[in-house]
Amino acid sequence: MDMNDYQHTLFFSGRGFHLFIFGEPTNSIRSIQAFFRYIKNNLTNTFGKNTLDDRVGQTTRLRRVPNTVNMSSMDENGNPYFCVPLFYSDLKEPLQRILSLAKKPRQIPFKISGKRKATFPEAPPIESVEGEVSVPRHDGKLPILPCLHNAVMSENPSHMARAYLVSWYRDILSQRQPLLALEDKQYVLDRTVEEIKTVFGEKEEVWLDWDEATTRKHAKFTVFNNYKTPNCKTKLIPEGYCIGKCWRYPDYLDGEKNVNN
Repeated sequence: MDMNDYQHTLFFSGRGFHLFIFGEPTNSIRSIQAFFRYIKNNLTNTFGKNTLDDRVGQTTRLRRVPNTVNMSSMDENGNPYFCVPLFYSDLKEPLQRILSLAKKPRQIPFKISGKRKATFPEAPPIESVEGEVSVPRHDGKLPILPCLHNAVMSENPSHMARAYLVSWYRDILSQRQPLLALEDKQYVLDRTVEEIKTVFGEKEEVWLDWDEATTRKHAKFTVFNNYKTPNCKTKLIPEGYCIGKCWRYPDYLDGEKNVNN
């Protein structure tokens, strides 16, 4: 990082540390993801390991606003921590000192370190990407796409990410066929809500705004109107959901094949 002297800021979110790098404009979210992988590989080669969160470069994942409360992280008395800005000198302090700083907002001037913006590399076409990404183990009974798992495994995913998740479950349960009978629609809706409840709703530190009635209301709209999972090439990749080539990509460029194939 020093040799490039990128413009950046530092934060402690209440649960972990965040480094935000400022870059030149780019037309593709995949270029930012490629830049992240470059940094991650360098850390691994230099230190033998790294603890960077792979869920990065997602327009669908909301980042915590500085000096706002992190309700998923509490101190020993049950009080939430704040997301607070940091200086390099703070990193020399014990973790307990930083946790102490995060017990209240830290109203200090916004500071950008570094002299130049990063230039994001042009990501190779998805067709030429080697290897296949997969979904981490989870408690659900239904399979899930890596991109959607990545987009919704957060405290407050976007509405569209949740809608895409419901459409994926609808496709799985209906074998990608239109649901015509009311009882079929209701069955798929019930199974979908139960799956979301198990994986995202009742787990601590996942959906903080989980409400079964609200989820059922929005899921019903997607299921009853037979909305299908967005196409990889025309939606999921351009909109920044894709985190790499997965098992679905080769067979779903045209969105025609059955999910069981």
